[in-house]
This record gives sequence, C-alpha cells and structure tokens, in this order.
Amino acid sequence: MKAAETSGLPTDPGKNFQFERHYTAAPRQLGPISLYQFGELSCEAGYEIAAHRQWCQEISYVVSGGGHFIDNAQAIPVKEGELIFNPAGHTHAISADCGEAIRFAYLGFELAPLETPLEEDLLPLRLFYQRSGCLHAAGCQEIFQPFRKGLEEFYLMEPAHLLMAQAYLLQILLLSYRALSGALSSAAPSSAAPPCGDSPPAGLAEGVAVGKAVYAAIRYIDRHLLEIQNVQQLSRTLGYNRTYLSHLFKSRMNRTLEEYLTQQKMERAKELLLRDHLSIAKTAELLQYASASAFSRAFRSYAGVPPSAFIKQGQR
Repeated sequence: MKAAETSGLPTDPGKNFQFERHYTAAPRQLGPISLYQFGELSCEAGYEIAAHRQWCQEISYVVSGGGHFIDNAQAIPVKEGELIFNPAGHTHAISADCGEAIRFAYLGFELAPLETPLEEDLLPLRLFYQRSGCLHAAGCQEIFQPFRKGLEEFYLMEPAHLLMAQAYLLQILLLSYRALSGALSSAAPSSAAPPCGDSPPAGLAEGVAVGKAVYAAIRYIDRHLLEIQNVQQLSRTLGYNRTYLSHLFKSRMNRTLEEYLTQQKMERAKELLLRDHLSIAKTAELLQYASASAFSRAFRSYAGVPPSAFIKQGQR
C-alpha cells in the first residue's frame, strides 16, 4: 500500500514544517509493529492542534521548544528532551507555548499479537502500552537518535529501508518503555503515605486518605502487575505497612488486597495462555510465581481447573 506523505512547508501557516508517513486506512506491518504514522512536526509559537480522538497508541518526543499535550482535558506541560505517551481512545490536542515554537517527533503504533518465541520478550511492552494511561517522562534525549534515523529511512527510501526502519522503531518502543515505566515507579506516593506502624492513626481510616491509599494500590497493580510478587512487596513499594494497607483495602473494596491481586494475576494469566499462546512455565515466570507448580495450584484454586485443562477448553 502506498503511504500518504506530507513534507516540506505545509499549507497551514501555523506549521513551520512537517514530514510524515501515515497509513490511516490500514497499518503498515513491520514485524511485530503495526505502524499508523511516523513523522516530525514544527509549530509556531501559540499554534494549537485541535482536539481529536486518538485512534492508535502514540509516543511523542519534544525535540525543541515547549508547550502542552492535552489528554482527556488534562494539560501536561512538555519541553525539550521529554517524552509523552498517549493511549488509543483518548481525546488528544497539542499547543505550543506563546513565547516559542515547539518541534516534536511522533510514532503512532500498535504492537501486534505475538506469533514467534523470539517475540516473547516484547510481551511486557505490549501489555504496558495497552493498559497504560497518558504517561510523561523527562531526560529522554537518547530517544531522539532512533527517531531521527528512522525518519531518514522513510525520507531517503534507500534499499532495505523498511527493515532498517523496523529496527529503529523497536528501539523507540524499548527505550520509551524503560523511560515511562521508570517514571511510573518513581512517582509512587511517598509524602502522603501514613506511618508504617501496625495500626492506622486515629481517624485516618475514613474519607479521602482511605480513597487515596486504595486507589494507589489499584493503579499500581493495573500498571505493574508483571512486576509484583506478593502483597508484602506491593505494600513496601507504595510506602505502606502491609496490615494497614490490607485493612483499608478491605474496608473500601469488600475484598482483601490479596484476593484482588490474585484475581488480576489470574485474569491476566488467561490472556497469556489463550490469546498470546504462552506456555504454563512462561506465564508463571511473567506473573512472578516461584514455580510453574505454584502457579498451577493458584490457577486451579481460582478457576476450578488446572491451566492445562483451561487451555484445552479454550481450543475447542
């Protein structure tokens, strides 16, 4: 399929330049990457890109200048060297600061279902991008190099340019995953965390403090499920005492924190076993179980059948 391309000086006077390859009718398949758009844009000071629905996952890197990326009405200030991820389905807009232009490179993509054992290492990336909200990270200058090299491949279109471009796109996705997941880890609540005693301070087990603690636990589980070994590790990461956090969670959610964590792990296990066709041993490893047998016991207790039987049922 021929790509739709814009380059050089666009007709819109608010854009200094734009080069883009986009495949809006159907994505261009480059290995495990479904490519929707890849380009670079420079906008004049004060220019605004109108709000629109994000129809694929998008990573943007600010090359120079500054402005705001708006995600579902939340304005996120950005500047040179910063990275931002916008998930599919959100409302997205961009504005340059009044005092300076903004230049940024962007990649619109999806990671396709994994089909070969060599692609299993990409599974954490696929799950991360599918399940994350809008994310922002600073100090990401190293990501511009694969952006620049990848754009050169599409611009020059030399022999084997698609193969070279695929390598650079994978670098962008991997480096972005490391930067964004690292930013998430460092953003875990700390200053608002209660003391790590055996019981909560008087009056703190109600109201806003309870909601914040419970939401912090749910959000961290949703975004870092593959990194969590148990409730003890989760509580320590969030800065809470295990007993205290479990008490708050049960009071608000009518189930224990351990039950919720197990449910999320088992539901993810079903996806890994059936949709991604991973082995029982690989699934156990990704979900941080000590062994395949320990995972199988937990799965049988939750689902009523061992994972081997579950796989057979799903293949019928």
